[in-house]
Amino acid sequence: MRNKNDWFVIINPISGFGKSEEVWNYIDSQLSESFDFFHTHTKFPHHATTLLIDAVSDGYRNFLCIGGDGTLHDAVNGVMLQNTCENQEIQIAFYSCGTGNDWQRNNFKDTSIEFFVQRFIEQDYLLHDVGKISCIIEKERRNHYFINMAGVGFDAFVVQNMQSEKSNRFAYLFAMLKSLFRYKHIALKIEFDNQIIECKSYTSIIALNKYAGGGMKLAPNAINNDGLFDVVIVKDLSIPMVLLNTHKMYSGSYTNLKKVVSYKTNHIKVSVSDNSENTYTQAEGELIGTGPFEFTCMPLAVKILI
Repeated sequence: MRNKNDWFVIINPISGFGKSEEVWNYIDSQLSESFDFFHTHTKFPHHATTLLIDAVSDGYRNFLCIGGDGTLHDAVNGVMLQNTCENQEIQIAFYSCGTGNDWQRNNFKDTSIEFFVQRFIEQDYLLHDVGKISCIIEKERRNHYFINMAGVGFDAFVVQNMQSEKSNRFAYLFAMLKSLFRYKHIALKIEFDNQIIECKSYTSIIALNKYAGGGMKLAPNAINNDGLFDVVIVKDLSIPMVLLNTHKMYSGSYTNLKKVVSYKTNHIKVSVSDNSENTYTQAEGELIGTGPFEFTCMPLAVKILI
């Protein structure tokens, strides 16, 4: 077992168009006298998951991740999928330098690197809920995990369309505009707490934190350690209604629209009445798999610097 000052650092070198390397150099210069760092870089999608699993097996329990929300997403999956130790024995510190930075926006009032270094020294951690998704991945039912927000509907359709876009800061905007006029509302059956909702849906959000999509307050009532999802179901909004109310997504006030309903639950099933094989869920901007979907909140499942 390694000592408490040994840290395994995972850096996504393409996050923030190269900013992650600058961030790491600053953190290393400020903290290397007090902490022992071993650092490595991700080399392909989801590499952070396997890096963390292997490092836990090698005795590491402290992880510093530098990258975008997808890097944290992959690290959390590593924590949940490893079988070497209890999840709460692993500590994750995360500095976000991607394009969305939504998890950091949820949890840090000050997002400066100087503030992060001070919080790292203080070592103040939160036990954070994790969402588990059961869905069809590569033709078989598997589990996948998320720490911020998942969705079924328009947001997943946008992510799906981003696969064909070149990676740049405008990729999400281009994909969203293209998707808006191609997207068709999906017929969903949503089951939770002995309730059944059947409706045509624009999107359905299952959230642990408030922000997603680069600053949109999509789940204004979400709390990341209460053992519950904040579920927001947006019914069949027309294109003009979407365009007229997009600004309300940044304040969270869109949830007051008549065709938007919100619930709290720790377990929810979502099935698609038609075209299920082409209806995806996304989490933290990652396309996960197709339905039917089952979402389970796993309370206080990861330990993360806050």
